[in-house]
Amino acid sequence: MLRNVLPEEIKRFEAETGDFQDLQLWRELTVEVARLLISKYNVNLIVPMTIRNPKYFNYIFNGFNSIDGNTYHFCLTASRETIYDRLRERGEDEGNWCFKQTDKCLKAYNDYNFGEYIETENISVNAIVNTVREKLNIL
Repeated sequence: MLRNVLPEEIKRFEAETGDFQDLQLWRELTVEVARLLISKYNVNLIVPMTIRNPKYFNYIFNGFNSIDGNTYHFCLTASRETIYDRLRERGEDEGNWCFKQTDKCLKAYNDYNFGEYIETENISVNAIVNTVREKLNIL
């Protein structure tokens, strides 16, 4: 939404890399939308996101945690090839923004601690869901 609403000069100033996650308002809206969904509908949220900047991750995670102290995070990992296959399967065009982020994300997940990692290489979606469920039951 912000990419379509904000004037180009604001996007260039705040997100000169072209990454919408560099927009402070994106991080604030992410937390605020979660707060509104929970307060209005009293639901549990599963928020699939790819965040490679540890500061942005901490801002959003801490924001979610301030809404609900039972906030959990799992970092799903896979090889570059598997990620590319999954991007193609969901209809992404080869070489688009998602593809360009892959190596940056893989490096960040090696360089920083993004919590509990779950390896998803050669594992079905159902098996991944079951792994997350098992981990939540333990917690």
